[in-house]
Amino acid sequence: MSNIVTRLGELEKQTLRLASAINELQAKIDSIQKDINTASITPLSSRSMNVLASPIVNSETPMIPEPMQRSMDVFLRKHRQSLTSEDVAKATGRSRHLESSYLCRLWEQGFLDRKRIGRKVYYSIGERIT
Repeated sequence: MSNIVTRLGELEKQTLRLASAINELQAKIDSIQKDINTASITPLSSRSMNVLASPIVNSETPMIPEPMQRSMDVFLRKHRQSLTSEDVAKATGRSRHLESSYLCRLWEQGFLDRKRIGRKVYYSIGERIT
């Protein structure tokens, strides 16, 4: 009989801990719902609208995959100036090697033009975009 009473006491303690944890979770859910309800939706910036309206997304040209789109966005933000893979890597926070690979693929697909000056390769917006 004492084993049953001891076990019931343990179960009661566990039940109280679970009820407390449930209450904490409910408070967090309520806080998140409040944040969602009070959050405002920000309109697209003019740069975003330009990217959406660019020839990249029309029905005649293929979409640029998301990782390479980040590289392409750097050119659109830099007002179409010539950039190296190092410049793009600094802007995206990715490695120069990865950006060099993406820029080469964008060049092969006609989205970018490139020219070599000494040891550096400079990319700019290609005719497919302009």
